[in-house]
Amino acid sequence: MKDERILLYPGSFDPPTMGHFDVVKRGLVMCESLVVGITKGSSGKKFLFGDEERKIMFESYLEGLDLPVKVMIYDGLTVDLATQLGAFGILRGLRTYTDFEHEFQMAAMNKHLAEQLETVFIRTDESLAHISSSMVKDVSVFKRIPGVVSAYVQKCLSDKLS
Repeated sequence: MKDERILLYPGSFDPPTMGHFDVVKRGLVMCESLVVGITKGSSGKKFLFGDEERKIMFESYLEGLDLPVKVMIYDGLTVDLATQLGAFGILRGLRTYTDFEHEFQMAAMNKHLAEQLETVFIRTDESLAHISSSMVKDVSVFKRIPGVVSAYVQKCLSDKLS
């Protein structure tokens, strides 16, 4: 993997949405392989889904597609994983201006910790910009939302929230 141009797309993906998958597909044009890093639940953040569940859900988006994408669970600092993978950068999706403020701060700290890493921002497609994992969970308590998550993720949400 060290000779490839690798991009790391980290996140909690609780649950992964069509917006996340869109960022993956568009990020692939910048690299030879992309690693989706699913952060462990050990950070103190409360997740609806466990680590392995989130990994399997993200993999459901890739099923049957021949894409150079690997999904893995990790613990610790994102910059440490990126360095270990030999990644040239960290991929981040932006939905709103407030996302940018937070992401810009994170990118600056990551650059401070690992000077060789670049942060690559991709603006979420307009048709998906209103979708967030939090909103999907909140609305899914009351009703299904077509087109925001895969059929498999929708089933996982329905099972978990019923």
